[in-house]
Formats: sequence, structure tokens, C-alpha cells
Amino acid sequence: MARPKKASTTLRSIDDCTAAMGDLLVATATVEKLTADQALDVAKAQAGFESEINAARKRAAELEAALEAYYYAHVAELERDGLQSFKLANGVMGRRFSPGALKPLNRSWTWEAIKAKVWEMFKGKYFLCPEPELNKDLLKDDLSAEDLAEVGCCVKHKETFYAEPTRPDPPSEVK
Repeated sequence: MARPKKASTTLRSIDDCTAAMGDLLVATATVEKLTADQALDVAKAQAGFESEINAARKRAAELEAALEAYYYAHVAELERDGLQSFKLANGVMGRRFSPGALKPLNRSWTWEAIKAKVWEMFKGKYFLCPEPELNKDLLKDDLSAEDLAEVGCCVKHKETFYAEPTRPDPPSEVK
């Protein structure tokens, strides 16, 4: 457990604690206001770049589509020596195959039918049997501390301090 922070302010009475809680509320509200101001400034800055970014993305997509169209139109002359790419002076264009995904042969095959057929032909060879996993929540709820100790477990609690200042009602809600 981490060592608690050493307090730089010493409180000597409940009145000091009440004043400190009020100061905590003011500090918290100040952080929230400054964070909101920061977010507003960031949003304004982003808005200034948005149209240029969108135009550049659109241009990049158009150029990539044009390169792809050219590549597939001239694939026979571009792909030589078993390579599936072509090196340009300032880059490479080509094609990659993704790892193969197992799919049903056609619409007449469902995954349930495929499972049944694989089981019939190969038994359990291609089926996964996951290891049973310990239900820790149920174990913690059902067993006593002694029973938990017998199986090599214990329940540990982590203690954390909190101070939550009460916010006054907004003026519109004061009666």
C-alpha cells in the first residue's frame, strides 16, 4: 500500500475542517472551470484546422483510389518475379492478402451443420475445451474466512480516504 501524502496544512478543530472543506469546494470548482475553459479553447483551435484536415484527407483518399485503379489495371506488367508490389522512386504500391478466414462454403452450410460434420468425421480433434475458470466472486461470497484460508485465499480490502464537499443548491433552486 502506498504511503499517505504528508499534509502541508494542519487542522486543529472541526471548525478548521469545515473551513478546509469550503476551501476544497472552491479549489474543485476552480479546477472544473479552468478545465472547461481549456476544453473550449482546444475546440476553437481544432475548428480552425478542421476544413484543411478534411480537404487533405479527401485528397489522400482520391490519390489512393487513383493509384489502386492504375495498379489493378496494369497488374500484369507491374508484378514481376513473384512480387505483389511495385517500387516507385518515392514509395511502394502493391497488394497484400489478409490471413485466411474460415467461412461456410455456401449458404447451404451453417456453422451448426459444419460443427456436426467435423465432429462426425474427426471427433473432438478440432474442438476447443477451455479450462474451467475459478469463479472468484462466488468463492468470496460463499466461503467463510476459515474456508478461504484452507484453500489458500483471503479477502483483502483496500482503504482509501475521500473528501466530498457538498455543493450549495443553485440560486434558482433555493426556496
